[in-house]
Amino acid sequence: MGVDRQMDCAEHKTVAASGAGAEIPCRTGRSLWTDGFPLRVIRYDHRRSRGMHKHDFFELVIVTSGSCMHVTPAGSCGIAAGDVFLIRPGTAHSYEAVADFSLVNLVYAPELLPLCDLERSPGYQALFVLEPEHVLPGGAYRHLKLDRETLDRVGGEIDRLENAQAEAKPGHRFRALGIFMGIVSLLADYFSGVSVGEACSDLFRLGRLLGFLEQNYMRPLTLPEMAKQAAVSEVTLYRLFRKGTGESPVNCLNRVRLRHARALLLNTRLPISEVAAATGFADSNYFSRRFRKFAGMSPREFRESGGKKGKE
Repeated sequence: MGVDRQMDCAEHKTVAASGAGAEIPCRTGRSLWTDGFPLRVIRYDHRRSRGMHKHDFFELVIVTSGSCMHVTPAGSCGIAAGDVFLIRPGTAHSYEAVADFSLVNLVYAPELLPLCDLERSPGYQALFVLEPEHVLPGGAYRHLKLDRETLDRVGGEIDRLENAQAEAKPGHRFRALGIFMGIVSLLADYFSGVSVGEACSDLFRLGRLLGFLEQNYMRPLTLPEMAKQAAVSEVTLYRLFRKGTGESPVNCLNRVRLRHARALLLNTRLPISEVAAATGFADSNYFSRRFRKFAGMSPREFRESGGKKGKE
């Protein structure tokens, strides 16, 4: 079956809470992938609080009814029907002050989802790449939210996903993955086009900037051009990147370029100098230095090893 309605699983690991002696239970994907396919739909009807826990898989959370406080080490915020957020592997969180609270978790292994060009989508960047809990002034945060119509559409697709996973005939995993990819695409499109309030403006502005970098990494880009694209000053641009990614705009751009260079090294026989030029590096020597820092080896060594020794 592709649906799980339990609160707990048969197998947990425990890890020490950061800065405290308490142990935080860690749910493992191995306890969920009983059929070897790393994708499940798990529905929860919470009638009591759920304590702090973590897991080693991605968890896409869609709140379907009720309300509660969602607590993470970064803080807490109220959540209700329509809220959607991503819990990354290793992130501790809990649900408290529960009031008739129901949600659907789409849990999956990191390697399951083929992104293709989805990283160009501002909505994908906002929901799946940037910190899902968007920090607001004063240290509070909020999740992204779907309108009622889109929540119902997503709910219908989740029902289809459950039905596909429950099938026994050949090809049901292929169909389930296709439906899951459709759900991710639907969410990315929604958050790419939604009109947002001032509270989320920085998050979506940065999401659009990251999508812009994914589409334009191969050509020369300057800080003034990026600031103009975001309609902010260069100082504000730097603040946005530091706050949202932990990196400067230039380092973030170089990381995008190096990730695409890594794919070219593995999937083509282009000379190193052409790989550098194709990913926005005018100087192949500078590219090689940056790539060694990024992957732990030179571009040539990386290609010859099939990427098996790289640190990213």
